[in-house]
Amino acid sequence: MFGLFSSSAPAHPFTLGETVCENGGWTQHRATKQQTEVSVFVFDGSKNKDRMPLARNALKRLKTLRHPDMLGFVDGAENDNQVIIGTEPVTPLSIALSRDPSLAEDQNFIALGLYKIASAVKFLNADVSLTHGNIRISSIYITKSGEWKLGGLDILSNLKDPQPLLIDWGSRMPDSYKYAPPELGNGVWSAAATNPIAAIDSWAFGCLIYELFNNTALTSREALTNLSKIPKPLVMAYKHLLNSNPKARADVATVFEKCKSPNGYFSNEFIQVCLALEQFSIKEAYEKDQFLNKINASLDTFPADFCKHKILPELIKALEFGGAGAKALAPILKIGNKLDNAEFESLLVPILVKMFALPDRAIRVSLCENFGGFIERLNPKILNDKIFTNLSTGFNDTNAVVRECTLRSVLVIAPKLNDRLINNDLLRFLAKLQGDEEPGIRANTTICLGKLAAHLNDATRKKVLIAAFARSLHDPFPPARNAGLLAFQATHEYYTPQEIAQKVIPSISQLLLDPERFIRTQAFKNMDLFLKKLEKHSSSMVSSTVSPTGTTASGGTTAAAGAQPDGWANWAVGAISSTIATAASVAASSAAAAAVAATAPAGRTSISSEGGGSNAGGAGRLGSSNSAAAPTSNGSAANGGGFAGSTTTSAQGFGSNGSAAPARPNGVATSGMSLKPKAVALPQVSDWDDGWDEKVRGSFISLSLLFSCFLS
Repeated sequence: MFGLFSSSAPAHPFTLGETVCENGGWTQHRATKQQTEVSVFVFDGSKNKDRMPLARNALKRLKTLRHPDMLGFVDGAENDNQVIIGTEPVTPLSIALSRDPSLAEDQNFIALGLYKIASAVKFLNADVSLTHGNIRISSIYITKSGEWKLGGLDILSNLKDPQPLLIDWGSRMPDSYKYAPPELGNGVWSAAATNPIAAIDSWAFGCLIYELFNNTALTSREALTNLSKIPKPLVMAYKHLLNSNPKARADVATVFEKCKSPNGYFSNEFIQVCLALEQFSIKEAYEKDQFLNKINASLDTFPADFCKHKILPELIKALEFGGAGAKALAPILKIGNKLDNAEFESLLVPILVKMFALPDRAIRVSLCENFGGFIERLNPKILNDKIFTNLSTGFNDTNAVVRECTLRSVLVIAPKLNDRLINNDLLRFLAKLQGDEEPGIRANTTICLGKLAAHLNDATRKKVLIAAFARSLHDPFPPARNAGLLAFQATHEYYTPQEIAQKVIPSISQLLLDPERFIRTQAFKNMDLFLKKLEKHSSSMVSSTVSPTGTTASGGTTAAAGAQPDGWANWAVGAISSTIATAASVAASSAAAAAVAATAPAGRTSISSEGGGSNAGGAGRLGSSNSAAAPTSNGSAANGGGFAGSTTTSAQGFGSNGSAAPARPNGVATSGMSLKPKAVALPQVSDWDDGWDEKVRGSFISLSLLFSCFLS
């Protein structure tokens, strides 16, 4: 803590950091006191022993004089060798101007600065009868907010004292010859005791005005006559301050009051806002509202640092303790956009969390309306854990405006909500709002859910969307029904073809004859959209039966007996071709079985089973009989009936109902053989050569005749 001090340094509570600058024997450091940032000025008496009285005077004056526009004292210490003064964190004005030259062109910055210094000088000269004697740029410091503070109190004196430091040391201050008034031009400051208290400070204030507006250091007394860059509202005051006659010279207090008049230099809007801000807590309610409206409209013209470090803290304080109300939120959030992420997290997030917990409806509505201004910079954990719980109370509020504003805010916060909140808690609130007594809220709930669909998981979408939108289509409020149609349209990519065909289209079709024309129009648009989706899906589907071109579900092509004719009967020809091809294969097998059966012992007869088929041509069940003509089985194939087969000569084929086809020679049947032959004798080797070629040839001839009969 004391490493930067000599071993003889007095005890003090500061932890020193880097050096800022050196000025008039003082070394300024960045420092902290109990983790609070401060500025520390150290005067080393071992190097400037003769100036120790000036350092002690500065410490004494800062301790005893407190004014908003003077350097704020924090703590101090002294001994025979050092004087240590701790103040609010500040930066020398000269350094600030060199780092950012644009500040010299900022008229609001200059005007407010001169106002603050004039106010401090007025306090010293008029209120406590002291003369500063060292007013210049090197004695002025600025805070983080850009406010100017008067320091440099080394020779601050009461000229009525027996031995004022100003009389003894005034001429020995750095560059004193440039800022000394004409009556002290010979370096003898004893004449100051006989002149007005404010004479020296008035002249020095005029010199300060010259340097600020010319953005250059004063080189000679003659340069003060150049008025080209002095603002017109300030010219007369400037001349009065630089009057060569000390007794006729205007004091700073008088100039200060004149410049505050309606047409004066200090009637600046920026200055008025700053003054009103400092007095905000004592203003009437209507004055607070007027001020907040004014400041919200003017924020963009104010210096960024001033907004961040002066206006923002004052507004937050007023919002918490001064009864500023909801109107203070708009400028607070506007300033928040100028903060970096770390500043936003430390300055604004705590106040936002606190504001959401308040029961004030006006504040809640304002927060919801301005969510978009800060949601991107809000940590998702803060939103999910601390804000959403309080925000969700708005869904159940008895005031419809609060419910609607809360509903509207959902779309803004949805991307940052966790899965549990968005797929569970939030949907429960929306389900309740869809039955709200306010029709506008019901319509907006449907719209909100439609826009929220992209953030839901697949399972929730399948469970919620169709049911919610279909419910809205029955709402008596026409815009609510229209919202349901629009929501269906906006979320069409989330529905399967089966859901569209079975749930969506039936729900929408009810509105095709809605009493409201705009709803009917939208319903037809929806139907067109979903029918096209179904048509597209249908064209890509694979059929499970024989297609018109003879393609099976497995992708194969059926065998055809000749060329396929075009036209409406194409499917029938394709089916017959397939059947004939199958029959040819079966007939060949039947012939072989018949030959085997011919060798069976006489008197053995197979019992015919039921023949399948019908008048319409169903596939016949398979039966068998011996070489004699067998009775026709029940339901024989007629006019394209099903095939009934046997292992011998009698079989059901194409014919009239109940008739039996004549037996073919050599036991060859006109149709397929039985898959389950009964009582068939074991064949002999010689049977495989008994007229085999003729049997097969006869089968194909019979099949050809059958096909010719069908075509005729």
